[in-house]
Amino acid sequence: MITIISITIILLSSIAFSLLYIMSLQPATLSLRIGDKAYKICGIFRMSAMLFEMATVAGYVLFVFGEYYTVKVASQNDILVRIIGIVITVLTLGFMFIGVFAAGKEAALPSKETKLYKGIYMYMRHPQTLGEILSWFGISLILNSLTLLLYSLVWIPLFLSYTILEDNDLSVRFGPDYIEYTKKVGIFWKKQIR
Repeated sequence: MITIISITIILLSSIAFSLLYIMSLQPATLSLRIGDKAYKICGIFRMSAMLFEMATVAGYVLFVFGEYYTVKVASQNDILVRIIGIVITVLTLGFMFIGVFAAGKEAALPSKETKLYKGIYMYMRHPQTLGEILSWFGISLILNSLTLLLYSLVWIPLFLSYTILEDNDLSVRFGPDYIEYTKKVGIFWKKQIR
């Protein structure tokens, strides 16, 4: 029964997170239709998305207490797998926190007044996305679950699509300055300019 509950939580929370997060990524585009209140609405979507993302993490943790939790990444080196998972999670969450710090309030509450980012954003456009994609793999390793590790592959195309949507909206918000920025700074690394 726990397995069914945890899988239901993971799937429904993942879907809810994705839909709400996608809606939160388009404040400038939405503001063209409904005005500045779009930023507040997108902030509500973003905060709600974060709650569903945490619910997904809870579903991951609950999954390992299920009756069908038998497929492990490794049975022999359980501790090593978990340590690798901890290292990956700490490093990738570091990217997220550095990105959140550099973005300021914009990370949770989009604002029309936000300026182009500094700090880590001089080297990559989406450090938080990189952290989030990889942290799912780290969590799966901490829990030593091959099933969750395979499910975590779902996050790669989803988060990559989020970066495209966000870049499109930031191009609307910042115009030519943002487009020039994307020519110099890649999604996850700084581009070589010749």
